[in-house]
Amino acid sequence: MRKILICGMGLLGGSLAKKIAANGQYRLRVWSRSSASLAAAAEWGVPVAAELQEALADADLIVLCMPIPATIDFLKEHANAFAPGAVVTDIGSLKQEVMACAPLLESSGAWLIGSHPMAGTEKSGFANSFASLYDNCDVFVTPPGACPEAALAEVSSFWKSVGGTVRRIDAATHDALVARTSHLLHVLASALTLSILSGRGEADKLLHFAGCAT
Repeated sequence: MRKILICGMGLLGGSLAKKIAANGQYRLRVWSRSSASLAAAAEWGVPVAAELQEALADADLIVLCMPIPATIDFLKEHANAFAPGAVVTDIGSLKQEVMACAPLLESSGAWLIGSHPMAGTEKSGFANSFASLYDNCDVFVTPPGACPEAALAEVSSFWKSVGGTVRRIDAATHDALVARTSHLLHVLASALTLSILSGRGEADKLLHFAGCAT
């Protein structure tokens, strides 16, 4: 059975861990920078890695479920910690910055293949994670310029196992696409909400907030 390590136990990482634990297709361990999130995962019954370096060296597939700056820092810090032939992927919504780290893994013989599952909710944290989050979601997979087909197959098979539909795309095309279909819309929605709620007295603000519904 292939061994998988999920790093990061927020909404996305926690939901992956719960799905993998339920379907039993991988030998799972998890790790988190947050001791509270890791404790919550352990209490739920997810196997927790006692020592990060050992877990990285032992895993066939490592999924980084952290914010993009933290993912980049993690890759730079642990580039030589992965086992030869291991595959590392992530869940970030920007791919060029992450994929720029791919050459760092070459000395260890591991491969970095970017992923971006189009899944999530307005909530965060392990407490709000659930196993069906990735059911029927589209997942963009962004391989580096040169990559073994077996490594790509590893990532594609993983996302399919949790319910995703895989779409291979290069990192630059992905970032241009998602900027238009997702990031810009979030900026506009936030700006509209702030314009409705800002610059008013407290009573008026509460009235307008109520008008925005849940």
